[in-house]
Amino acid sequence: MRGRLFAVAIATNAAGGCVVTSEQPAFANFGGAVRHCRVVVDGLAVADGTCEIFGARDGTSFQIRDIVRRDGRNPYFVVVHHLDPSGAARGVWNGLDGTRIAREELGPLTRAGHCYSNEKASICAWD
Repeated sequence: MRGRLFAVAIATNAAGGCVVTSEQPAFANFGGAVRHCRVVVDGLAVADGTCEIFGARDGTSFQIRDIVRRDGRNPYFVVVHHLDPSGAARGVWNGLDGTRIAREELGPLTRAGHCYSNEKASICAWD
């Protein structure tokens, strides 16, 4: 996972290749940019390839949207918010049912390299 950092991901295992770096991510103004990403929740690889990433203009959150599902149901999406320079954040997603609202808590997340993660999830994105 080398390259310029654009956003971060949520992963189940900390050994998923995320590298600790002091570089701070540039979350603002993604405007639907397509980047490489990996999203894992409860051991399920929700995304592993290219994703559309949208960042808040104020840099306090980002979303990975329109993750196409093999079963043709509503796409998955993940929101990482309350981004802090210390690397702390919180995450939510629309769950296995693919509801239209991200209300399933992923909990507190910690940034390491290109990823935000905890024991439940890991979200990574890079160019």
